[in-house]
Parts: sequence; structure tokens; C-alpha cells
Amino acid sequence: IEKNTGKSGFIRSIKVKTKILMGFAAVLTVLAVVAGLGYNSLATISHEMEIYNHDVEESEAAAAVESHFFEMEVFVRGFAGVSNKDDAKRAGEIAGKLRAEIAAARKLFKNPEQLEKLADISKQFEIYVGDFNKIVELDGEFKKLIHEVLDPTGEAFIDNLDIMLAEATQEGNSDAAVYIGVAREHGLKAELYANIMIGRRDDSFTKKVHHEFEETTAALQAVGKAIRTAEEKKLHDELTAELATYIKVFEKVVEDEHEIRNLLEHEMKDAAEKLVVDAEWIVAQVHAETAQVKAETNAVIENGERTMLIFSIGGLIMGMVLAWFMGNGLAKPVIAMTAAMVRLAGGDNEVEIPARNRGD
Repeated sequence: IEKNTGKSGFIRSIKVKTKILMGFAAVLTVLAVVAGLGYNSLATISHEMEIYNHDVEESEAAAAVESHFFEMEVFVRGFAGVSNKDDAKRAGEIAGKLRAEIAAARKLFKNPEQLEKLADISKQFEIYVGDFNKIVELDGEFKKLIHEVLDPTGEAFIDNLDIMLAEATQEGNSDAAVYIGVAREHGLKAELYANIMIGRRDDSFTKKVHHEFEETTAALQAVGKAIRTAEEKKLHDELTAELATYIKVFEKVVEDEHEIRNLLEHEMKDAAEKLVVDAEWIVAQVHAETAQVKAETNAVIENGERTMLIFSIGGLIMGMVLAWFMGNGLAKPVIAMTAAMVRLAGGDNEVEIPARNRGD
């Protein structure tokens, strides 16, 4: 009689159905572990991809701000150079778009340092746009003064000098005629240098204009002492007023021009440089974060592949071992019992009946 001893006895005492269920349960457990590892890896990768996509969005947002600012700056410079209204209009349109992009970026970013940089970008942008609006206003005032006051006053001044010169010549007032001629010569030079200075925006001619103003004023004063008639005195008063107006308006034009140059070359330039530096810093930071997330994602994928491969091979081996043990454990007793039954059927009553004490 076989005796149940130790682990072998315990295994033999388990029913066949239970053994099969246990074998399948072991294999399913391994499969569940592999599936769990796969799901965990995919969930981790999905999370990393969300971070990666967010970083890409941040990078694109910062790059767009920088790119569109450069585009706006081209039109700003174009307007400052030739006062083209279309350039000012285009710069204003891009500024509106940029303001919306900066606001959207401030909602998108989460990093405190990057948000601080974005706040500074917004500040510098508003300084730049505010100064440009001042330039547009000054340019309008600049043109209005030139076309509506400076040019007409200069023309009227020369025309009145010509009228006075004709009268002085007709009267035989040679002293007045000489001084009028000198005033006319320096007045024309003052207009010429003023037009060059305004057209070229070249401050080197400002000093020449002032010199011609002084010479014209001195000559006009001499004319005042030499005139004789009431009509000449009236013309002289008009000329004096016209020259004073011309000088005053010219100084205002120069002031506007200097303010435009100062805004462009100092405050706006500084704001633009700070804005670009901040934008490039953000782009560099986001690129570094993106590279880190990419590396982490690749590491998760590699570890997941390796772990799943190990557990899959382990599960395959375990399944093969279980199949062998179960097959072997069932086949041998069945074969032995079949042989015993054949001998019993043949009339051999002395045969030993195997596995009488097995619980399976």
C-alpha cells in the first residue's frame, strides 16, 4: 500500500480538477502581472507624453511671441524710416495679435520662473507698443507742422521779401534793398538746410540752420532801420512775425524728431532687447525640460520592454513546467491503472492495484 508522505503525498491528495485549476491560475497570474506591468508602463508613458506635449506647446508659444515681435519690429522700423501709414497699420495689427499670444502664454505656463519672465515680456512689450504709439502721434504732428505751417510760412517769407525788395528798388532805397537781399539769401539757405535736416533726419544740418536764422534775423533788423514807407514797415512786421513763426515751428519739428529718435534708439531698443532675452531664456528652459521628459520616457519604455520580456519568458517556462508535471502526474497513474485493468480482465487476480490511496 502506497503511503502519503510529505509534499508528494499532499500533491497526490489533491483532485485532478483542482490541480488543473491551480495550474491555469498560476499561468493567469503571470499573465496578469505582465498585463499590469504593461498597463503601468503605458500609463507612465501617457503621462510623460502629456508633459512632453505641454512643453512643446510652451516652446511654440514662446517662439511665436519672439517671432511675431521681430515681425512687428520690422514694420516699426519701416514706419520710423519713411513714415508709411501701411507700416504703422501692420505693426498695430501684429501688436494686437502679440498681446493675445502673451496673455495665452501666461495661462499656459506653470513654472514660476517662466511666468515671471512672461510678466516681464508683457511689461516690455507694452512699453515698446506705447512708445511706438507716441512715435506715430509725433510723426503726425511732425508732418502737420511741416505741411501746414513750416513750408507755407517759408514761402510767404520769401514772397514778402521779394515784394519789399521791388518796392525798395522802385523807391531808390538802396540800403534797404541790400539788406533785403542779404535777408533773402540767408532765408533761402535756412529753408534749404532745414529741408535737408528734416528729409535726411541729419542733425549735422541743425547748426547750419541756426546760423542762417541768426544771419536772417540780423539782416531783417537792418532792413527795419532802413525802410521809409508805412507799407514797407507793415511788410517788415509781417516778415518779422513769419520768421519768428518759422523758427518756432522748426524748433518744434526738431524736438519731435529728437524725441522719435530717442524713443527708437533708447527706451524701445532696451525694451526690445529685454523682451527677446526673456523669450529666448524661456525657449531654452522649455527645450531642456522637453529633452529631460524625452529621456525619461525612453527609459520607461526600455524598462517596460525588459520587464515584460522577463516575465513573459518566465511565464512561458512556468507554463511548460506545469504542463509537464501535470501531464506526467496524470499520465503515469492512468497508464498503471489501465495495465492493471487489462490484467484483471485477463483473469489475473494477483495483480497489484496501483494508486489506491491517491486522493486525485
